[in-house]
Amino acid sequence: SSAKMIGWGSLYWYHELTYIVSNSSISFNGKCGILVEKGANPHIFKNIIEKNLGQGILLTEGSSAFIEKNEICSNIKANIALGGRCSINTTIIENKIRGGKCEGIFTIYGERLLITNNEISRNNQGIVAVTSVPRIEGNTISLNETNGVLLVRDC
Repeated sequence: SSAKMIGWGSLYWYHELTYIVSNSSISFNGKCGILVEKGANPHIFKNIIEKNLGQGILLTEGSSAFIEKNEICSNIKANIALGGRCSINTTIIENKIRGGKCEGIFTIYGERLLITNNEISRNNQGIVAVTSVPRIEGNTISLNETNGVLLVRDC
């Protein structure tokens, strides 16, 4: 069965555990759809994450995730944002990342980030990587308002 999570709260995890979030609709939240903090490492699988006032998925410093087969669209801030000190080993695979008012994917100071086999389209920017070295392969990146992929070093 699938859970439906709509409202002004959002899913929130912390601690060094692995969680599975799946088959949920996560939308219309006042901040993030999913916020991951303090070393958490969830598997985020087959969800619809849309129309949140913050990011669709936000991974803060020291957190990581395996983000797979989700529809992440129409969030006000980045559809997926991650990075910061000790942010390593995140995989973003086979997602539909569309219609974000800002970035499809935004990463800053991210390490060992794999972005593969995603559809990234109709965002303001497709992928923005600031002082990050993501491995970007096999994606369809199209129809974004400005850049498909922007790589920049923070000086």
